[in-house]
Amino acid sequence: MAKADALTLYVTDHDQPVDTKNASATMTLLSASEKTEAKLLPAGGNKLQAQGAFKIQPGMKAAALVKLGDKASQVVRFTLR
Repeated sequence: MAKADALTLYVTDHDQPVDTKNASATMTLLSASEKTEAKLLPAGGNKLQAQGAFKIQPGMKAAALVKLGDKASQVVRFTLR
């Protein structure tokens, strides 16, 4: 979920919530002219979140490098609506 003041990533595994207590992520937002990176931290339950000021536009590309404890990092890519 991307808003002008926060980026939120909900972590699931086969539709089951994953505890993000020992997790972190780096989110990269890409527009035609800008690249923005934000560090997402645990925000309770299965959420990772970053607070700040973000220029969000429909169609932007996003990539998140997610690290869950001592497990291998995973990359997630998507397009914002």
